[in-house]
Amino acid sequence: MKALFFNDFGDASVLQYGEVAVYGVASTPAKAELAYQAGATTVFMRHDPWDTTHHNFFDTVFDGVGKTLPVSLATTKHRGRVIFYGMAAGNPPVIDPVKLMSESKSLMTGDLWDYLDSAVARQCRANQLFDDVLTHRVTIRPATVYSLAEGAVAHRALETGQVAGKILLRP
Repeated sequence: MKALFFNDFGDASVLQYGEVAVYGVASTPAKAELAYQAGATTVFMRHDPWDTTHHNFFDTVFDGVGKTLPVSLATTKHRGRVIFYGMAAGNPPVIDPVKLMSESKSLMTGDLWDYLDSAVARQCRANQLFDDVLTHRVTIRPATVYSLAEGAVAHRALETGQVAGKILLRP
């Protein structure tokens, strides 16, 4: 099975599981290295034309970017799945469900707050996450911290892909 992650791998590691070959897409060589460290077997640079050589290639694509949804669908095999879980770069374009049906592709979505709809559900998920962090099944990258006075610098760093993961502004 081949899975593609549209994510810049800044916040946490990719969990390798079984016989899944994990591919990634990154915006910079430094972020590509983070993807390799997280377990990716192959990483494509976002601005390279990798999608033209990997049409109908992946069994499953995880897309947290949003505007890349057409590429995610084009690179997914017939009868494959796209899991759309975020809009880091903005809203995706409208998708034609008839085209999906003609290729037997599934587009799956979900809102976190629909799943974590009670205090009990949130606590259960938090306990699981903290256990995964404490046992090193998930590795969290430290945030990049700027002073509030450096807000414009932080914004430029985020826009240009110079940072991976979260940015915090300190008062």
